[in-house]
Amino acid sequence: MEDLPTLELDVSEGCTSCIRAERVVRACERLQSLVRLTVLRLGDPGLETPPQVFGGPTFVFRGVLVGLGTPDCAKLAHRIEEMVGETAGR
Repeated sequence: MEDLPTLELDVSEGCTSCIRAERVVRACERLQSLVRLTVLRLGDPGLETPPQVFGGPTFVFRGVLVGLGTPDCAKLAHRIEEMVGETAGR
């Protein structure tokens, strides 16, 4: 199996929007074929959060903030496909 790049989901403690955002991304087959989702809990010891992340839900792909809140699956997948394509073209 191919090693997929990581999509990070930064979540805040007790955040119901974060739970919904995670559920949407995990249910999105198109995203599942592109990335591996990693959930990071803001405030956990040793977690270095990118400077653009200040609350959850926030999606970060390859160090770039790609979404806030609950994403539209198709739009987020399209954005990630574009970013992967840019990297592959180098």
